[in-house]
Amino acid sequence: MYLSPPKLRAQAQNRITDMKQAYREVLDSSLGEEILYEDFVWAWFCVNSRSVYYRSAGSEFVREDGNNLALAPYLDLLNHSGGAQVNHILDDFNINGEIRGSKQ
Repeated sequence: MYLSPPKLRAQAQNRITDMKQAYREVLDSSLGEEILYEDFVWAWFCVNSRSVYYRSAGSEFVREDGNNLALAPYLDLLNHSGGAQVNHILDDFNINGEIRGSKQ
């Protein structure tokens, strides 16, 4: 990371700080269950790499800040080829989206 451009290093450091904060929040709410940081990071990336962020017009089940995460594991299957070309179109306030995949 030390050979990375300063802006990239700063962004990476911010992500690491965010991850550690999220880990502390999980520990505070884990009902005394011991969770290792390495296990938390692994689980976070498993979920986050198969999820999409979206905004919602409002519901009791979504965050007020609009930063909502939906698990979409099927998206992971769309790029399992070296020649895959995947494009997506998502409307900010519409759950309907369009995903197009093609091979070259």
